[in-house]
Amino acid sequence: MTNAPEQFANKQEVLDFLNKNRIKKSEVDDYRIAALLRLYDDASPISKTEIISQVRSAPISGMRVHGTGSGSEIINPNGEKSTRYSGYFEPLFRIL
Repeated sequence: MTNAPEQFANKQEVLDFLNKNRIKKSEVDDYRIAALLRLYDDASPISKTEIISQVRSAPISGMRVHGTGSGSEIINPNGEKSTRYSGYFEPLFRIL
């Protein structure tokens, strides 16, 4: 939210900012922004730091992560996922 104002004038300004920056509805739901906005009436200002705090503390439920290659065992529950096919493959060059 580097391009966000330090304070939003009201709830609608927050929602307009999120829409303008193409933040998906699923992300807004995961970050529980609606729950934060319910704490304010329609004319109350909302600071950027409050929104950032909400985003950082919200448990993300819809995120799916997949990694490949060295170190991928850190995020993959079934261990490291190779970046190369492990079965038969044609060699790149043939020696005649």
